[in-house]
Amino acid sequence: MNSAERSDTERAVQLRRMTPALVGVLVVLALCLGHLAGLRVVAREVPEAHSTVATVLAVVERPEPGGPARSTVRAQWTGPDGRSHLGPLVLGGRPDPGDTRTVWTDSDGAPMRAPTEGNATAVTTAALVLAVGGGLLLRLRIATSRRAAREIAGAWATVEPGWSGRAGAA
Repeated sequence: MNSAERSDTERAVQLRRMTPALVGVLVVLALCLGHLAGLRVVAREVPEAHSTVATVLAVVERPEPGGPARSTVRAQWTGPDGRSHLGPLVLGGRPDPGDTRTVWTDSDGAPMRAPTEGNATAVTTAALVLAVGGGLLLRLRIATSRRAAREIAGAWATVEPGWSGRAGAA
């Protein structure tokens, strides 16, 4: 094998070893781009909606077993104008005092329902980034693997007659 063939084979091996890390980067990139796309849609479609973090101070009502998992809590959050707000919130799941949750407020800091337009856009964007990125990564792996296989087959074709004893037989 000459040095060019060796480097192509080494590149294929390196890409194979790097694939899990590249998949991890792709997933993080897809999540980040999806989140940003969702926030952009919310900002454009529902300009009065603002995301903030609420801290659960006390649980007022826990969900009943078998019912919807929604709890009424007393919480504290900061409105978009910087003022602190205190009041009841309905949160999914079974939050405990001290837990923090992302909530949506209007321009005055009053709680509002989460905009669903942003969620759909975020999921669609993330799925699209994963599909395109995954396809490109798969295509790259296939191309480098085929090129390395051809180079190995060519090298074997020159070495195999001597190795198998067929070199002197004509």
